[in-house]
Amino acid sequence: MIPIPIARQKQFLLHTRALECAAKYRKLEGELLDLIQQIDAQKLFRDLGYSSLFTYIVSALKLSESQAFNFINVARKANEVPELKTQILKGKISVSKARKIVPVLTKANQAEWIPKAIALPQKEIERQVADAQPGLRIPERIRPKGKGRTELRCGLSVELEGKLKRAQDLLAKKRRRAVTLEETLEETIGFYLVKNDPVAKEHRQTVARQLRTQKLSSRQPSIPTPRPVPVTKSRHIPAAVRRTVHARDEGRCRHREPDGKRCAAKRWVELHHLRAFSLGGSHEAHNL
Repeated sequence: MIPIPIARQKQFLLHTRALECAAKYRKLEGELLDLIQQIDAQKLFRDLGYSSLFTYIVSALKLSESQAFNFINVARKANEVPELKTQILKGKISVSKARKIVPVLTKANQAEWIPKAIALPQKEIERQVADAQPGLRIPERIRPKGKGRTELRCGLSVELEGKLKRAQDLLAKKRRRAVTLEETLEETIGFYLVKNDPVAKEHRQTVARQLRTQKLSSRQPSIPTPRPVPVTKSRHIPAAVRRTVHARDEGRCRHREPDGKRCAAKRWVELHHLRAFSLGGSHEAHNL
């Protein structure tokens, strides 16, 4: 019997250990997916003090944002198509691979797409998903690119591309020179925020009030104290109060995570009463 060299034995042991770890990783990935499904179904993350399942996965489980998106999308699709989770638990499909077929997977076509996810390389799956849904959105991405610079990647419809080009042409005409797409976006987004951002609106209102106060103070010795917001039985929160609250909170959610960190969400932020309106809570800013 020919002895196996020591170096070869070490290589074999490393390979064996890697295979064992990979098998455990696939098994644990499936178990974690199952737990996330249950936590999502019971909204347990709320009881633990987290504002969303995404925040819970990133802050409490310490996974990356991309991993959080993958687990959430796959977990919710697996509620609709249980066979997807079955194959993940068996270690046949990884969560990242399963995420690729989520946009096209249904109960009706699972017999087509799940075997593809098992057999095909990830790039080929991406190509076939794109072919199946030509209008599928390009993944949106913002990445840092050097000091003070970021790279934006997103898909555009042909109609939106036309509007962007038209805005670029108009801006070039206004400035009497060629302008970049970055300059066009800066101009159009800035215009939108001036018109629609409640924080910016309140800032303008504050500046306007200060100017009026200065003019009045130069004409008369005293200024009457502004009357308080009248008490109303309506659930409608006055626009002036809304602007004040948005300006105070910088248009950002005030929820605090268990570690004391404030929620960074600025999208879909709503006003809520600290003391419920039905229990006599007022529309004053300190109660919102």
